[in-house]
Amino acid sequence: MALQLTLRDIPPVPLEVERLLPSLFQRTPRTDWPHLEVYLGKERYPLAEWFELEGDVDDATLIWQGDLSRVHWIGAGMDSGRIEIHGDAGRHVGSEMTGGTIIVRGNAGNHVGAEMKGGRIVVHGSAGHLVGGAYRGSPVGMRGGAILVHGSAGNEVGHSMRRGIIAVAGDVADLAGFAMRAGTIVIGGQAGIRHGAEMIRGSLVYLSDASVSLLPTVRAGAVQQPVVLRLIARYLAQLDFPLDAAWGDRLYRIHHGDLLAGGRGEYWIPVA
Repeated sequence: MALQLTLRDIPPVPLEVERLLPSLFQRTPRTDWPHLEVYLGKERYPLAEWFELEGDVDDATLIWQGDLSRVHWIGAGMDSGRIEIHGDAGRHVGSEMTGGTIIVRGNAGNHVGAEMKGGRIVVHGSAGHLVGGAYRGSPVGMRGGAILVHGSAGNEVGHSMRRGIIAVAGDVADLAGFAMRAGTIVIGGQAGIRHGAEMIRGSLVYLSDASVSLLPTVRAGAVQQPVVLRLIARYLAQLDFPLDAAWGDRLYRIHHGDLLAGGRGEYWIPVA
């Protein structure tokens, strides 16, 4: 049975719920749950003042409900279990998580899966900026796991990403894969500009060739039908990602860049 946490009122300023993870509730006596702390601005409040609690964590599942667009850090640092967010979520969903699954049945704010090391995040709506990216001043972003966005995403998707996969079914704004070190980013819709700037390694996969604007420091390579893209397409299809798995069977031209950073990054663009 899942533990349901239903927001009582929309907070006037950001409400932070960091550390409230399935594993914490499992090791905390039930009588202490209402007294777990959340932060409203700089003030601390008991959890029960902002959320109604119902159910249990027998199956290591938390269900957050309501308009949570001002509720930040849901699932941050998560190591196991499952979190479902029924509604829009605030910033930092699943940041620095190492395991488990987070499902957002709505939109999510900035920093989804920032610097995560493992696990899976699925956003059924759209996401903000810096999906799977590094925080300012940090050298490395996402280091493992998977982030699947069914809608669109903002700027700097996969900033300084080192490992893992990010797939966005819709449009992606500017600077995807900035300073990327490794990993894969799949873009199903329209693409912004300056993708892959300072990319050292890694792969940017475009499923639409209609508006791919490459940097002048990217050079074209051969036409191929890479097996790895077919495997990624099948993996995403198994997770009910809203893209036809046939995209993995198409022909792609590989481009290499950023040449200013060594030129070992890959841009895969479909051949019409």
